[in-house]
Amino acid sequence: MTTLLLNKLLDSAKAIEDGDLNLADSIFKEIKYINDADTSTETRKLVRFYAEALVRRLYKLYPRNCTPLVPSTDSYYVRCWRFLPFVWFIEKSCRHSILDAVVGKKKVHLINFSNIEFDLMIRDLMRDLVKQVGSGLSFQVTNIRPKLSHKEDYLQEMDRELTAEAKTLLLTDFKLNHVFANTVAGLVESTLNLKRESEDEAIVVKWEFELHKLILLPGALEKVLSKLKDLRPEIMVIVEKEANHNNPDILDRVAQSFPYYSSVFDSIEKDTIEIYFENKISWEIDFRRQITNVVAREDTEHAERHETC
Repeated sequence: MTTLLLNKLLDSAKAIEDGDLNLADSIFKEIKYINDADTSTETRKLVRFYAEALVRRLYKLYPRNCTPLVPSTDSYYVRCWRFLPFVWFIEKSCRHSILDAVVGKKKVHLINFSNIEFDLMIRDLMRDLVKQVGSGLSFQVTNIRPKLSHKEDYLQEMDRELTAEAKTLLLTDFKLNHVFANTVAGLVESTLNLKRESEDEAIVVKWEFELHKLILLPGALEKVLSKLKDLRPEIMVIVEKEANHNNPDILDRVAQSFPYYSSVFDSIEKDTIEIYFENKISWEIDFRRQITNVVAREDTEHAERHETC
């Protein structure tokens, strides 16, 4: 059944590209009929999201926000833990490498390129650095990220938590700077404005699913990497999803991405832990946004990537 639905989605994508709107509309009706039949709940959602993305592509109706917004009513820890299953490997794969790179350094500056609201990682890194160097640690964090809320209360709570942790750990100095970069051009500009504050400063650069966006703007990747090289960081850690998603052929993009998101939605469906119910809603909203970007957007607006299957 899933294969049949994928083939129908590909047929509708081809009809849209060929400009045959009547055929596309009739295929969408077939998809709705088949999708309402013998399919699981999560498969129905997935197919509906793809069909919606194709309609958005047809009529050029795009979501206003290209990144998921943070509900201002969520607590700091709810936001931190909500996407834990998808980002925990970042913590495990990065932290020891960072600690090894700054052995003996008491002044550390973390430049963090990320759109992930999971700053407990920064707290844990801070704790490990104190264990490693003992007293006298000076720690600075520069977060370069999209603005994830129309309000800034989510940042204020994070600032309070990390500042309180720094006091508990008796840090000599602690600075936390937020730099908003909602576009590729903004990401480049923010990077070019970075400066090394002193020669004894150990700079750590960490990319979390942000570096790939630079390929959208000619010359952006070269400018950013050249600037970071000039800063002479002790280490640069890059976390990215492995995917070849630059193909302008929409049929290829649908065919490549559907198996990945199908496995993701199957996994969500099998997760029966009741406390994750609200998290599942957030996950589905974010994956829906990703699918829209993969299917509907082109050129510099087509930024989403995912693992290959």
